[in-house]
Amino acid sequence: MKKKSIALLFTTLFFFVGVNVALANNPKKSTNHVVAPGETAYSLAKANGITLNELYAANPKAKEGMKVGDVLVIPQTVKYFSYKPEKGETLYSISKKFNTTVEDILNANPKLGTEGIKEGKAIRVPETSPVSKPQQQTTDKIIHKVAPKETLYGISRMYDVTVEDLLIANPSVKSGLAMNQELVIPAKGKVVADKSQPATNATTPRQEVVATEATKDNKTKDVVTRVGVLLPFLDKTNNQHLRFIEYYEGMLLAISDLKAKGYSLEVYTFDIGTATDNKKLEALLESSDIANLDMIIGGSSLGQIALLSSYTKQRGIKYVIPFPTKSSDVFGNENAFQVCMSHASMSPKVSRLFTQRFKNYNIILLTDNSNTDKSDFVSMLKTNLHEAGGSVKELQMTSELSESLPTVLSSSAKNIIVPSSSTSQTLGKLLAGLKALSANQTAGQYDISLFGYPDWQAYTNVYGDLRKFNAIIYTSFFVEKNCLSSFEAKYKRAYNKTMMVSFPKYAMLGYDTGMFFLPLKKEYGKDFEDKMSKVKYTPLQTAFHFITRSKNEGYLNNGIYFVCFKDLGIEKVDLSKE
Repeated sequence: MKKKSIALLFTTLFFFVGVNVALANNPKKSTNHVVAPGETAYSLAKANGITLNELYAANPKAKEGMKVGDVLVIPQTVKYFSYKPEKGETLYSISKKFNTTVEDILNANPKLGTEGIKEGKAIRVPETSPVSKPQQQTTDKIIHKVAPKETLYGISRMYDVTVEDLLIANPSVKSGLAMNQELVIPAKGKVVADKSQPATNATTPRQEVVATEATKDNKTKDVVTRVGVLLPFLDKTNNQHLRFIEYYEGMLLAISDLKAKGYSLEVYTFDIGTATDNKKLEALLESSDIANLDMIIGGSSLGQIALLSSYTKQRGIKYVIPFPTKSSDVFGNENAFQVCMSHASMSPKVSRLFTQRFKNYNIILLTDNSNTDKSDFVSMLKTNLHEAGGSVKELQMTSELSESLPTVLSSSAKNIIVPSSSTSQTLGKLLAGLKALSANQTAGQYDISLFGYPDWQAYTNVYGDLRKFNAIIYTSFFVEKNCLSSFEAKYKRAYNKTMMVSFPKYAMLGYDTGMFFLPLKKEYGKDFEDKMSKVKYTPLQTAFHFITRSKNEGYLNNGIYFVCFKDLGIEKVDLSKE
């Protein structure tokens, strides 16, 4: 594989369901290229063996100029030859054997997406340059006998070959390694750990030394991070597949930006079936397709997360859980990272932060008996405030709120109102009462603020009122208007469509997750957990701050923003590290 490049290897039906991502929509005889700094139309044409006119014909707007980040279609002339797969071969092993990609083979053989490859049944393989046929071995083969606890990754490092080379040379390994199994080491292999010892004496400790040495100098070496994105892309229940696709599209944009910065990534994408049927995921976990990944991002249902957590814990693979879940699997897997918290899991930290900042206010807990979805949070807040010596008053929501509010408001202290519900109905009644009170009260008589919930950011029609009454909401995700506009333009350039109306924005969640996690192996090595606080990336939307309860448990993101609505605009305050 070429250094500092990205291999996007789609190994499911992903291409044949109309997935609207840049790479999936390319014509069969073209590739996409993201313009990098310093590149020109002439240099791109020359580098790809086409004329400037051919480049402009495929990209008419390029005549008016190009800018970094633009996606260009690069025309290609493709020739094919026939090949009969051998027993144990996979699309990926064939693509490596002939120096091509799984994507190109699938494009040349559309039925493979539904039927799969079959031993002895000819398929079309694109010819590539300089290698279009498998190269002959020029030296004797090395035989390695598998020792206890050895992995393909460890063995590949001992002989300075890739895992892919080992899989191609040993198709039977697809079903897993066995102790004392003999592996053929590709001819270019050479012992790295200890050249004075025969290969069959390899031990696990020596594996660990090699892995450590390989990451010490990762600033200068080309460190490849192998990532699997495993999501139910084809599960159309409640149109949730649209969210997963948009999430992945955002991650592709992050991958493109990281490529421009010199990161080498191999990204493998798999559909894992529906939330109610785990057979597809179970089959994938039993194969060798993902056994040698550095990181897996995915899973959405409790069942999927449980399977992936167990698998990654056993294999030592980092596991990023991208969406909110009630699963407790993260606590039993030291390799797991929960990106999005549920509202309930945020409550203790939010209650503590509120108490620290507002305990000297006149605090009014407003109960709406028709909507009490946040009553547990309000109860926790009440307890913490009493323990801290705060002034707490309680009031029932009524139709005459403007008349009852003055009985609990203070004209000599700042007031802050916390409702018992995050619903738009409760917020609407509260705002109506405040506006009626504001119309009747003496100007400036009361200094009033509101404290509310992540859901409030979705009620864009009342942003003006939220600014008027100095609302503050807590949330783990929020994007400012200017930042949103910039990313929307970037997304539309890449995919020729707009993002879904949702909170959070799934493309931005995918982008933030990619930009945060994908560089970690290169920057800090395989075991990067203790270095995550050093990450300099400023998220567009998602607050990141990972904590763990103990060394043997996974990591929870307890990042928090307080979003302050003010007369002159909206301010996002990151309180993640407090």
